[in-house]
This record gives sequence, structure tokens and C-alpha cells, in this order.
Amino acid sequence: STLSQGSGIVRKRVDEIIDNFYALISQRARSERRVYFYADKLNLSSQYLTTLVKNQTGKSVNQWIEHVVIMHAKSLLSSTSLSIKEISQELNFIDSSSFCRYFKRCTKLSPSSFRCK
Repeated sequence: STLSQGSGIVRKRVDEIIDNFYALISQRARSERRVYFYADKLNLSSQYLTTLVKNQTGKSVNQWIEHVVIMHAKSLLSSTSLSIKEISQELNFIDSSSFCRYFKRCTKLSPSSFRCK
């Protein structure tokens, strides 16, 4: 029926948006943590992207961004000898103390405690 074909097209479009969102955050979360940036790149309103991602994945856009940033941070902390300051620069934080606060809020550990584990 026409109705089910229509919902199939919508479903495909939603999957495409989510796939594109995942691709974008995996490429850009190191340097870009604003929802607006991703919505703009996907030609969507921030509100629409926020609602869509939350409904489709159960996580907010900010939670996804945070997840990717923390994965990068953990990887840099465990596989490089970069200083905390260098890692905070690599991940585009204003300074190392804002990176440390962010990391601790997300992981309950300071970057140096994580590195020592």
C-alpha cells in the first residue's frame, strides 16, 4: 500500500540521518562539541536532530558527542605519552583544567588516575 511505502521512505531517511550523524561525530567530535554544528552539517534544526537521535538511539546528541570525546581521550591517555595539556589541546579544550573537569565528570576519574590504572 502507499501508506507503508511512505513509512518505508521515512524509515530509510531516519536511518540515513543517524548514520550520517555517527559518521560526523566520529570525524569531528575531537574538535566540535556543539549540537548546532552537527544539525547544521546535516541541514536539520538542532531541535529536530536532538529529538530524532534521542528517539532512535536512547542517547542524546550531547551524550553521543561526550562518548566519542571520552573514547578519544582514553585512547590518547592509554596509548600515547602525550601530556594532559597536549591531550586537552588535541581534543580542543580551552585549557587542561576544563579537559580534566570534563573527563572527571564523564568517567568519575581524573585523566591522570585513568592513565595510572
